[in-house]
Amino acid sequence: MNDQDLGFSKVSSSIPLENRYILSILFDALVEEVWSYGEERGKDFFSNIVGDADYLQKTGNRLITSGHAFEDGNELHSRILETTDNQEAEVVYELKVTGFKEGESRQVYRSERMPLYPENWEIEWSE
Repeated sequence: MNDQDLGFSKVSSSIPLENRYILSILFDALVEEVWSYGEERGKDFFSNIVGDADYLQKTGNRLITSGHAFEDGNELHSRILETTDNQEAEVVYELKVTGFKEGESRQVYRSERMPLYPENWEIEWSE
């Protein structure tokens, strides 16, 4: 196996036990990291159960959700942020959602960027 091989095995669990098999697949692919964000934010940005990241086609930015993080090790919060797609990403927008009580399972699961006004609205601004 060389650095371009990517392989995995899968047990097909939807088939009755006596007919199950392991499917092994080998891909010839080179996987390389082309962009990353978050390491510099440290453990306060780490979410161990929910989160999301999307490339925003219209702006070329990234929308990142860190849904279940603990600031300073004890305050549960979620963060939604938009960053540029540059190698040294800049934060364009950041929202911190707080107020979660201990033991609650509320958090931000994922986020989507939406326009402030629907595109089909005609808005006239006056001075």
